[in-house]
Amino acid sequence: MITEFDGQKFKSEKERNRYCYFNRKKLQEKYKLEYNWKEILLILLPLVLLFVITIITSIPGWAILGILYSFSMFLFYKNKTIKNITLWAKNYEENYSNEIEREKRMVEEYERECNKCGKIWHSLKKDEENLIGQQKLNGLIGFSTAFSGNLATSAQANRNAQASNDRLKDLKKCPKCGSQNYSEKITRFEKKKS
Repeated sequence: MITEFDGQKFKSEKERNRYCYFNRKKLQEKYKLEYNWKEILLILLPLVLLFVITIITSIPGWAILGILYSFSMFLFYKNKTIKNITLWAKNYEENYSNEIEREKRMVEEYERECNKCGKIWHSLKKDEENLIGQQKLNGLIGFSTAFSGNLATSAQANRNAQASNDRLKDLKKCPKCGSQNYSEKITRFEKKKS
């Protein structure tokens, strides 16, 4: 049985529920705040149709009903998806606690191989994600403080963002020849207890 959710295909409900458990916060934020073209159409299409009907019939009540209907359908869709994410994550948590403990000990890293000299090097995925997050945060701080007139803080935030960007580039550069022409794959291993 193939289950589809969040633009991905899963071989089973367990696999989908596992995905929801480990990505619960990110998914809840995504479905709470993001709007894709289907959702926008869900709101706009009835509104456009009712606007046309209102112009033809000159009855403003239809427009009000249309707006209320579109908004309620949109909220229902959003709330249903968020409830499902929570339900699926809870289901996985209740039924697969041993797998969850093992998964928490798993570490993911990029294994990169230089296409120029053949050197293989590794970089923790979590470290790279943290650097990307720091870069975005410092960029945002730099922009907002520059907008508010605090140029010294803005300059420091921009330097911090550039430092994160430089560190990320270093992690993606061959340590032997300096080439950025590489192939990569993600490897997973269980972190040993110390």
